[in-house]
Amino acid sequence: MPVEFCVLGGVQAHLDGHPIDLGHARQWCVLSALLVDANHPVSVDHLIERAWGSHTPQRVRSALYTYVSRLRQALTAVPDVDITRAPAGGYVLRIEPLVVDLHRFQYLTRRARTANDTDALELLEQALDLWQGEAFASLDTPWLTTVRGAFERQRMAAELDRNDLALRCGLHDRLLPDLSAAAAAHPLDERLAGQLMLAFYHCGRQADALAQYEQTRRLLAEELGADPSLALRRVHQKILTNDRTVDATVAITSGTGSATAARGRDVARSGTAAPADRRPGRRIPAQLPADVRAFTGRDQELSQLDDVLEAVRASGAAHGGAAPAVLISTVSGTAGVGKTSLAVHWAHRARDAFPDGQLFVNLRGYDSQAPLSPSRALAGFLDALGIAGADIPSDVDDRAALYRTALAGRRMLVMLDNAGSVEQIRPLLPGTPTCLVLVTSRDSLAGLVALHGAQRLDLDLLPPDKAVELLRQLIGARADAEPAAVGVLARQCARLPLALRVAAELAASRPATTLATLVAELTDLRQRLDLLDGGGDPRAAVRVVFSWSYRHLSADTAQAFRSLGLHPGVDVDSAAVAALTGSSVQRAQRLLVALDRAHLKESVGNGRHSMHDLLGAYAAERAAADDSAADRRTALTRLFDHYLATAMAAMDILQPSRENYVAHLSRPAGRTPLPLRGPVEARSWLDQERANLVAACTYTARHGWEQHTVAIAATLWDYLRPAGHYTDAVTIYTDARNAARHSGDAEGEAFALTVIGYVHRQRAEWSQSIDCFRQALSLSHRLHDTNGEAIAIIGIGIALMLKGEFAPAASHLKQALTIFTGTSDYAGQVETLSYLGSLYARQGRLQQSHEHLLAALTICRRTGDQVAEAFVLHALGMLFNRQGALEQATGHLQQSLTLFKQTGHATGEVMALTGLGLAHILCGRLDQADTCLNHALTTCRQMGYRSEELRVLHYLEILSSPAVQSPDADTILSYPWSLSANTIPEQGT
Repeated sequence: MPVEFCVLGGVQAHLDGHPIDLGHARQWCVLSALLVDANHPVSVDHLIERAWGSHTPQRVRSALYTYVSRLRQALTAVPDVDITRAPAGGYVLRIEPLVVDLHRFQYLTRRARTANDTDALELLEQALDLWQGEAFASLDTPWLTTVRGAFERQRMAAELDRNDLALRCGLHDRLLPDLSAAAAAHPLDERLAGQLMLAFYHCGRQADALAQYEQTRRLLAEELGADPSLALRRVHQKILTNDRTVDATVAITSGTGSATAARGRDVARSGTAAPADRRPGRRIPAQLPADVRAFTGRDQELSQLDDVLEAVRASGAAHGGAAPAVLISTVSGTAGVGKTSLAVHWAHRARDAFPDGQLFVNLRGYDSQAPLSPSRALAGFLDALGIAGADIPSDVDDRAALYRTALAGRRMLVMLDNAGSVEQIRPLLPGTPTCLVLVTSRDSLAGLVALHGAQRLDLDLLPPDKAVELLRQLIGARADAEPAAVGVLARQCARLPLALRVAAELAASRPATTLATLVAELTDLRQRLDLLDGGGDPRAAVRVVFSWSYRHLSADTAQAFRSLGLHPGVDVDSAAVAALTGSSVQRAQRLLVALDRAHLKESVGNGRHSMHDLLGAYAAERAAADDSAADRRTALTRLFDHYLATAMAAMDILQPSRENYVAHLSRPAGRTPLPLRGPVEARSWLDQERANLVAACTYTARHGWEQHTVAIAATLWDYLRPAGHYTDAVTIYTDARNAARHSGDAEGEAFALTVIGYVHRQRAEWSQSIDCFRQALSLSHRLHDTNGEAIAIIGIGIALMLKGEFAPAASHLKQALTIFTGTSDYAGQVETLSYLGSLYARQGRLQQSHEHLLAALTICRRTGDQVAEAFVLHALGMLFNRQGALEQATGHLQQSLTLFKQTGHATGEVMALTGLGLAHILCGRLDQADTCLNHALTTCRQMGYRSEELRVLHYLEILSSPAVQSPDADTILSYPWSLSANTIPEQGT
């Protein structure tokens, strides 16, 4: 072919056999980033990340544009190859994929999967001949290191498939040297070992085949603590009995007549799976929890799970490469039997069989907290899959449909841990046969088996010898010195893995105590504790071991342990523990250290602490048994007072001039907030505690602390709004509205409705926004709250303006301005004047717009309100854009952006960037416009700011159109007012 790009070795390009000079290594990095995703857009941010990694120079975007320009120039003489600007930003390399050796390799391996053995072998040989060394060998960036490993796994997969085919075709002698070298380089790869054994055997070297098996078995035991797979053992058995029927179909492969693939465990060990889809915007979740230490005793169960994956592949070979239906495997058993440990351990071994990612969720089906609803689980999965919060529907069926769409065609493992019922699982099932679902539950989930064909694995207690082996691995030499005590300890722990691990950790923490003494203590406790389910529920044994650890705590440490069980959130810091225990922060820190030593909590970094769910449930039970209801309520009240007081202190720093409803909130009596030194610490505390503050609002709303719910919600608004935390805002203010309504707090309900109306407006949900503001208006009118009425009226007016209904919008805004002027509410006056100015500009009444905005700016500068000033400067900048005063527009918008950054107002930053992007378009500065608008688009989607996203997409469309070469202000400033949230295109389109 006349043009060829080579990256499977040193990077180079040729035209008619002559090299093409494409510049230095960094330019080649940029080209390589485009070559990998040939004919797909790559954003500017992705190109920078791929070419420079985290060490970006100053003015990196300018450098990128220079390199792209040079590459375009160098490729002008190359036919049918060009780098073009992508419509939504970034660049696309337009090229015939087969002129790139990487894509030619992938094309040949894909063809091999559907060819007969002879043709497939030839295709794979051609594909492997393309490799001249390590991919991108002469380049080095973090991204290239990652993709280099992925492509190497593809090469290894093709090589292994080629080996299987050659063995089936009887080419044992030819393969033997290469197989010997490969097996030496990858001694733990069972698939390679099986291939080498077959080659030895069919070359008449039975002894060498058996020796190879023994060597592999020994290495697996020493390095991984595992036995050879069932398939490899079958090959060994046939060779051992001199069974001449042994061939490649018996080895660790699946299917005939096509290129073969390794089983789940073997893929994980050899790393042979194809890389995941790396298109821009496609996120690859890796949510599996960490693997467990010293996993043992579940060889048969692991083999069963391996067979499930092998069945998927075998079925896929018979149905065009994919199984006919989603395969579901359930691991069922009692609490503490190790369901999650087994599933997670197997998932880690098989993770490379799912190159598009692994999803994990704890459904809390058997938990002290309420089970996780399918709706919330779907929201978490969609977020992990890269779906913006604003794009996640509120209806559970719509979420499930979007989830199935996002998974379509992707090879993913979905692990649903601790499921409580089939109803909880069903909405979480993918619709694509390329996914495998792994479920753990204490329930047998008969409906899942009957209706969805799930494969069930019932997990029993560990066999006695395996329980003893686990203790020996965890405890060490002391176990060898007291074998009888270890046997008794295994029985007293009911051979439950979780109980065995906790017992071993306690024994390790008391090295001077004999195991026999610990066994005696455990026996005494079993007689004293009131175990749940006296009918023989083995879960009781978990409580015995937890109780055993708990008994050795001092009284104040035990109280801290119980207090942690009361906390409604995810993790805690020492200040929250101090509030729960009624102690100082220093004392709380000492208590946490003591709990660390007892292995009754874990540190999760950054000074935060959490509990395993079973430990948390046990701590809550101990609190219910050992503390009175009044004491528990007092502890939780101290916690909620702490969160409210510190949130108020943080907002006093960030927004010292807060007015209206928030300013009249009562401070928690007797609770000193954390000392926060300045805006950075204040915002950092709010960021760290945001999830707990959301959980606190939900808990207080449902358990009788309604005043705390409303107060925390009201306090947080000036933090959540500028940062664009809209998903959390919906949860918090829905809880606040319900709490206020339940407690008869009409003023709090009106405030919550106002906030929810604002969030709907930011999401471009105009009708819902107007409805909420009208409810708030009705409540404020009933309360004779003039200021509340004005806030609701201006909310309606702004929503109508954004909806494109200018006349009624102007009427509402004028009405609000009259009220704010009468009450001397300067912040309200500025906001109303600013929106009226923007409205008049959109109607073409530019002089009136200018007068209103100058009046607003005068008030801002007199009162020192920098955030309000930034908004007014933005509005003035947009007005100057309309008037053609582009230098003034750019100056005002840049001032606005600077003020928004100084005050930490993220939503304002987006608006300023959008306005600057428009100014750059009108000035013909297209690269700068592209940078501003794509930055704004990314931020809009991260925070769910849909109404501004509409504007950004409108300007990006203009930027990519021919009209941008001769920009006309009237055309560019026209806006699709009829659009709403439902008409925003999917990301990437």
